[in-house]
Amino acid sequence: MRQLNLNSIKAKAEGDFKNITPGAYACIITEVTDNENKEYLDALFDIQVGEFEGYYSSDFYKDKPWAHHMILSYKEKALPIFKGRMEAITKCNTGFDAVAALDAGQYKMLEGKVIGIVFREEEYFDKKTSEFKLGGARAFRFCTTKDIQDGKNANPKPKMLDHDGKIDALKRAGVASNDDDAEDWLAEYENDKAAPAASRANTSTTTDDDIPF
Repeated sequence: MRQLNLNSIKAKAEGDFKNITPGAYACIITEVTDNENKEYLDALFDIQVGEFEGYYSSDFYKDKPWAHHMILSYKEKALPIFKGRMEAITKCNTGFDAVAALDAGQYKMLEGKVIGIVFREEEYFDKKTSEFKLGGARAFRFCTTKDIQDGKNANPKPKMLDHDGKIDALKRAGVASNDDDAEDWLAEYENDKAAPAASRANTSTTTDDDIPF
């Protein structure tokens, strides 16, 4: 066994990793890169305050930028949403004008700025268990820090897969090779899920004979 230096290591209990809970958090934009060919800014962020402060600064996330970024598209059809996001950044940072910074070509000025970000759970297909589940909360839109202070976005609804989304997920997972097979698999899956619920409903039904008076 090689010589270890544990004196400078902070101990961490197994199973001590805590997932972010759905809600809105004040975050800081740590890095912004421009993908001019595809017309979007890629903004990395970390949580600035609260229980999950510095969540993405751990070694675990150093090679996982996809876990803490927002794609800010500035394609023509996305410009209204893009401007709304810039205005949200402006409202969160007194004395800073995000729109003016971009008009001057200074998108890097967004780095170090505060922004509220809403995290929600998203449904996905788990290949290991062959089940549809809710995954950990992920960033999906901006908000203002005032919204957070006012308690808005505290309990965002999870993003559920629609029927077509489930069919695509099954094909990507290799469970089905075509739409027909995926439809059959999904129908059987949903019937199996519905059966226990129906059984519980039947067993909870009371009759006059069950009433002791």
